[in-house]
Amino acid sequence: MQDIKVLIWMLPIFFIFHDFEEIIFMKTWFEKNKADIQRKYPKLAKKALSHINNITTSSFAFAVWEEFVLLTVLTLITYKYETYTLWLGIFFVFTFHLIIHCVQAIMMKCYVPVVATSIILLPLCFYVIKTFLSIYSVVYIKLLAVVLIAAVLIIVNLLVLHKGMEMFSKWQKNFLCN
Repeated sequence: MQDIKVLIWMLPIFFIFHDFEEIIFMKTWFEKNKADIQRKYPKLAKKALSHINNITTSSFAFAVWEEFVLLTVLTLITYKYETYTLWLGIFFVFTFHLIIHCVQAIMMKCYVPVVATSIILLPLCFYVIKTFLSIYSVVYIKLLAVVLIAAVLIIVNLLVLHKGMEMFSKWQKNFLCN
């Protein structure tokens, strides 16, 4: 059981390692690749680029902070009460999202922010999942249901965060002194 109590801390650690890359490179990457995105994916570009233009790096970092706090609280609760199913569902979704970033890089045929840490973290995530499943007995249909619930929770949180980033950016522009 001690192995699981160590493994669960990998979620907030992996998350923040991964999202630091996104915070550092995302805004500049979009600016540099704007024309290529518009040419390859015009429908997606219209909405995505408009959104990116309306947020600041600090508002994006604020959203990352909120996610990190939620993951850390989830991990603390998981650690204290030894209830691992929701944690495992969230970890599966996190791992899947790393795979999506790799697919994005393949589709763009270039470096995409977060692909470097995705490549580094994927084998580690697979190791954590394999080790976790060998220690903790889980009913796979229950796990699938929890993964789907976790995905819905994460998507809802991301939708709220993306709207909040635009609001935070506007507030920041008005709040900060000249």
